[in-house]
Amino acid sequence: KQWYQRRVRDSTVVMTTGAPTVPGRAGKKEPEKKEGSGEEVREEKREESAEVREEKRADEEKKEEMNDGEKKDGSVDGVERKPSVGASPSVVGNLSRASFGRQPRRRSSGDFSMSCHSEVAEVPDIDDALLLNFMEDNEIIISKFIHYLHSIGLVPLSDPRFKNIINKMKSYNKEGVMPETMAPDDFKRCLGSNLVFCQQALYGNLIIPEWKNFTDHLTECFNSCKECAEGKVEALTPQLRNVNPDAWGLSVTTVDGQRFNIGNSGSPFPLLDLARVISYCMVASDESCEYVHKYIGKEPSGGEAEALSLKGGRPHNPLLMTGGVTLNSLMKPKLCFSERFEYFSTVVQAFAGNDNIGFNNSLSLALKDHSNRLYAVGHFLKTNSCLNKDENFILDEITELDIHFSSIEASCQSASVIAATLANGGICPLTGEKAALPDAVRNCLSLMNCCGVNDYSGEFMFEVGLPAKSN
Repeated sequence: KQWYQRRVRDSTVVMTTGAPTVPGRAGKKEPEKKEGSGEEVREEKREESAEVREEKRADEEKKEEMNDGEKKDGSVDGVERKPSVGASPSVVGNLSRASFGRQPRRRSSGDFSMSCHSEVAEVPDIDDALLLNFMEDNEIIISKFIHYLHSIGLVPLSDPRFKNIINKMKSYNKEGVMPETMAPDDFKRCLGSNLVFCQQALYGNLIIPEWKNFTDHLTECFNSCKECAEGKVEALTPQLRNVNPDAWGLSVTTVDGQRFNIGNSGSPFPLLDLARVISYCMVASDESCEYVHKYIGKEPSGGEAEALSLKGGRPHNPLLMTGGVTLNSLMKPKLCFSERFEYFSTVVQAFAGNDNIGFNNSLSLALKDHSNRLYAVGHFLKTNSCLNKDENFILDEITELDIHFSSIEASCQSASVIAATLANGGICPLTGEKAALPDAVRNCLSLMNCCGVNDYSGEFMFEVGLPAKSN
């Protein structure tokens, strides 16, 4: 600071008195006024200091008037306020009139308009052509915007990615509800909460661009399968026997969060064997895939899901009952029973984007009374030293964890979000939360592809070719 002040003072003397004469150079004259030049510099400093104070006072008064006159529509005293990019006019004027002789002053918050965005948010750079379909009389019709999002598969009122946008829109209404219309600039400010995704949606650059054709085809498939009455419901417990056999629902969620639901897609059902998919991703993410496969194999068994069989002293794969019980012994072994269940529930919520996950306590109690096979599998694994060798465990807790995990309830809608999280490499497309590591998800999908449908896995992979897990 001292060096800068000295440089400013030296520059002032040079500019005020003129360049000094260099001896021996022709044509250079001594300045006419040598004496008294220092006094003139000091007088000029005093005049300019008074001018700076006056300009600063005027700037502050103008700022107070703007704050007092601010209106809801983003205007001040009838004049629309637009955030500028460079310095404010007062600063430009100050700089143009400033001489090198002035002492540098501290920059206040009002000097540059870019420091004042807390008053009016900057309008995001969104192409106006993208908003033409929603405009009437230079106003954005919110219902048209919502209808457009539905037409491309997005559900803004329940999608977490639109939560801040919806709340900002409501803040423009005195009653705190969604406004019917908005000014274009205010609408752009609302979209600025998730600008990248909104632009992607407005341009139509989602994973399935022809959403209507896609959903029409799904509806046709759904209706063609609706009349199928083959098979029967599980009769292991009263809760499972009482399930409506005519219930039929379908849900789809893409990696971009496009969603389609039809039929009884909101009805809850227990995860049962589906819980092993999440258990594998959890343990493989917390430990490593190599650690898991020290205890569990990677190939189909060719037999039933509850078979008492091993290969090489290990369960064939993590998706069988033997593999699921072994996974429970590896999952957070130092935590108590309740903490392990709570941890598992939290991860399920992360996979499902916090969407409609519950717990059926009556089913859990009933399964405990009808799980002789499960307890037999647990003792079989313990006898063959297949369970966790690094930590002490209680066998009853491990088997009961399997019962509690199976009793967690989801719907087709929330289960489709779990599937989309797996397809997205372990990141939930609705919340952006990482539920599992990419390596764990990749290996899990491979296992689902070759082992997920038990003894039907080979034919299912040949006919369909998609990862799946039967329940």
